[in-house]
Amino acid sequence: MTRKKLNLSYIIIGLFFISSCSQTDIQPVDSVNFGIIPLSNDYYWKYEHYEHFSSQPELFTSGETTLSIYDKYSLDVNGTEMKCYRTNFILLSMIIPNTTWLLENFNDGLYLLGSTDQDSPIINELILKYPVEIGDSWQIDIQEITGLWQQLFTCIDTTATLQALNKTFFCYVFEYVYEYNGGDTFDKRTVDEYYVPNLGLIGVKQYSHDYYTDEKTLAFSSLLVETNVPIP
Repeated sequence: MTRKKLNLSYIIIGLFFISSCSQTDIQPVDSVNFGIIPLSNDYYWKYEHYEHFSSQPELFTSGETTLSIYDKYSLDVNGTEMKCYRTNFILLSMIIPNTTWLLENFNDGLYLLGSTDQDSPIINELILKYPVEIGDSWQIDIQEITGLWQQLFTCIDTTATLQALNKTFFCYVFEYVYEYNGGDTFDKRTVDEYYVPNLGLIGVKQYSHDYYTDEKTLAFSSLLVETNVPIP
């Protein structure tokens, strides 16, 4: 039995929630002042990525990712205009070249509405639930638009501490477990994502699991190193 090598793409999976409802069921709220990820023109978040296979964390050679919000956008939904934001991301792991995504905050969280691609369907998918409580679980499934992502998430903490930007933050932690068993290849990871309401994703920790004991060990991490979002 061999273990599939951990890949950087899994450490920067930024996470999120699923449920569905009709357009008439959701009411918009202030997309700057409410939500796990605040939305406003030109907001950005820059992250560094590290591996933890030695006594000290080591920065990946090309270990930076920047999430960006471009501007406000008007989306036509069955003849009704809906305001949203154009971004280069859905999740931290989903920065697909030459694709612009449409996000907006509503009273139960952050929604993916689709993309600006002509053949993109209207999605209306809840990807980041807020407010949320410890023990809440949800499933995200956005294969229709990305060909990826069908995963179960759980909120495991609402007051976890994490240091970033020379500060200590109290964070919500959303966790999912990824497992792959392909005959003679087995891979299991636990991913914890740390969020601060009205600021966004602060960091990610990815743990690998021992095949025999299931003991988990920190393998990769990501940390917010720069943003122009006001610190709450």
